[in-house]
Amino acid sequence: MIPNSSELRDSYNRRSFPFSHHLHENPLFGLDQLAELVSREPELTESAYCSRAPAVVTDQFATGLPPHREVSDAIREVSSGNSLVMLRHLERSGSLGPTLRVIIEEVVAAVGPALRTDIKKSRATMLIASPRRITPYHLDADTNFLFQIHGDKRLSVFDPNDRTLVTPEEIEGFYCGNVSAAKYKPERQSDAHVFDLRAGSAVHIPSHAPHWAQNLGSVSVALSINFDLYSIERAGRIHRLNARLRRLGFVPRAPGDSPWKDEIKLGMSALNRGVRRWTRPVRPSEEREYH
Repeated sequence: MIPNSSELRDSYNRRSFPFSHHLHENPLFGLDQLAELVSREPELTESAYCSRAPAVVTDQFATGLPPHREVSDAIREVSSGNSLVMLRHLERSGSLGPTLRVIIEEVVAAVGPALRTDIKKSRATMLIASPRRITPYHLDADTNFLFQIHGDKRLSVFDPNDRTLVTPEEIEGFYCGNVSAAKYKPERQSDAHVFDLRAGSAVHIPSHAPHWAQNLGSVSVALSINFDLYSIERAGRIHRLNARLRRLGFVPRAPGDSPWKDEIKLGMSALNRGVRRWTRPVRPSEEREYH
């Protein structure tokens, strides 16, 4: 499914790259089958994302969880609407989960120890979108393998290591809770690596790599295999502390610039979390834990 090569292992979570697959040949990933899956397992919509309003590249992602009926209707009407549905944690599905967990393991095996020893959590997300629908510009903390299953999509991925593109303030804002902190800069579009995805093609999107997408003339169905990494979680704690230092007037070093400063910041972060845990009010349901 994924080419097992030294090039893949060298590029993993450093830069985006294309690869091919055969998931589009699996009938389980058909649009009608996915709509039926949601009807059969409505609990899968508990963590879903659903937007049925027109979108542009600079839009922010909505917050809150949609009701089950809205998700189901959006999937069934996706060919004639302007919708984006993300079904998260499909690896938990009773019927689709076993297949997706096999795919997750194949990805891990292809990348090797650099991924396997760093995984905190893995999950599978299905993205279902209307023709011409735009997925706004954003970045994610997880590392992502995106499989295009049906339809055509044009995906722009930017360099996560370019600090003139993703500023320290933007990534710190992201880790402080603003999922739309990264701002699209139209004048930098020419710096993007643009992938024309179709059924059977795929791309790797590293952690913190900003990206946006536009579907072409048909319904798009894509599978995103995501991994939360311990190494990125550590960087996130440093970014959050850096945001506090910046508010105090300091100009903090980014994670990785100074290993010994990173260790000091991680220690400060751990101490701060411990203080918050022991000083916050105890809810009645938690009192037993402290007796």
